[in-house]
Amino acid sequence: MGSKFGAALGLLVGMLTLGTALPHGIRALGASLSWQVVIQASSILAVVGAALVYFLGDGPYLEKTSAHHANSFGRVFRVFQIPDFRAAALGYFGHMWELCAFWAVLPWLTAQLLFDARQLHPDLPGSVAVIIFLGISAGFLGCIRGGSLSRKFDSVFVAAFALLASGTMCLMYPLLAQDSLGLRFAVLLVWGYFVVADSPQFSSVSARSCPPEWVGSALAIQNSIGFFITIVSITLILGVIEVLGSKALWLLLPGPVLGLLGLWPLLKKTMASGVQAGNGNN
Repeated sequence: MGSKFGAALGLLVGMLTLGTALPHGIRALGASLSWQVVIQASSILAVVGAALVYFLGDGPYLEKTSAHHANSFGRVFRVFQIPDFRAAALGYFGHMWELCAFWAVLPWLTAQLLFDARQLHPDLPGSVAVIIFLGISAGFLGCIRGGSLSRKFDSVFVAAFALLASGTMCLMYPLLAQDSLGLRFAVLLVWGYFVVADSPQFSSVSARSCPPEWVGSALAIQNSIGFFITIVSITLILGVIEVLGSKALWLLLPGPVLGLLGLWPLLKKTMASGVQAGNGNN
């Protein structure tokens, strides 16, 4: 059931997540630095990364696509006719409703957490940048661990569990008492750990669910729709967070719920396949 592809994607997305957190880490290391310096340092690192990609070149397993396949634009949409791909894509779309919106609202949540903490402990150390860096970079560990688990368990199970866990954190956080500072901080870290851990596993499942020559087109359209969805959720939650407070986080909850519902046919099929394989070994 395990897959090296899920583990490899876990490492890739984990590094992307760490890169997302890095500007906040730079800010945390140089608290007195201006925002311009942070942007310049991050931009230089991005250029270094692009140079590394250029000099490393393509991997040994790149397959050249025929002209016929390259011009088959309609295939991009026909891929949704494949039930397994459709289920994985729906799970991914639910995940994307939550992921970037959580990252976008994390600074507000962190600022509120530190404000409440300093009402009780005026001399408490800590900065918004440090907590944001920890909250986002926790996802690096989640991706690596999810990739490791995908070698033993099917990526469908890993993705479903991570989506369920992040949804649970989304439900819990607004219910926590204002003075439960340690618990609120812990929930943010756990949420950051799980919120991105399912992303590489959804991509792994989507990739294996369609013909090899369709994989690039399929993942491109899946990612494109996913990022369009996240623009909507970011705009929505940032528009109401000041009015609703942490309860605005519940606007993200439909993502995990609908994602799990969309994934359910494939999850059920995978569980049935596992039971049948187990019976066959007995």
